[in-house]
Amino acid sequence: MKVVGILLLFAAAGSAGFLKAAGLRRRTFELDGLLQLVGRIHSEMRYFRTPALELVERLTGLGEFEKYRVVSAFHERLTHAPDLVSAWADTPAPQLTDGDRQVVDEFMAAFGKTDLAGQRDVCAGAADRLRRQREEAAEACGAKARLYRSLGLLCGALIAVVLI
Repeated sequence: MKVVGILLLFAAAGSAGFLKAAGLRRRTFELDGLLQLVGRIHSEMRYFRTPALELVERLTGLGEFEKYRVVSAFHERLTHAPDLVSAWADTPAPQLTDGDRQVVDEFMAAFGKTDLAGQRDVCAGAADRLRRQREEAAEACGAKARLYRSLGLLCGALIAVVLI
């Protein structure tokens, strides 16, 4: 019975490390979704004269964005919000850092407030900043994910050794 308890503690500690590592990968994944959304908005503005709120609502509702939790939650908020800024402010995004949210906050605040050329510049600037955030997230994921997995397994092994 003692061995089963030790194995369960080892598995729990290891799982905690793997879950923390998965959270880092999730941030990168969600930033990919936001990058795709901004890219689609930028390209759609070239061909259509759709108002900003309507354009974003239509694009976030596309099936290709369903797999991204942040974009899906943003789409749900858009149907009830009067503008992009309030919809984004109400969107839960625990996977994103404050820096990630700030980039999108600034994009939402500026988008739809200028002429077509200005909106394309806003999209291009947001895409560049999101790309940098995504690169930073990928680097952090690569380095820290291994660390968290190893720490989880080593803590589990330490607990097992102490209890034996």
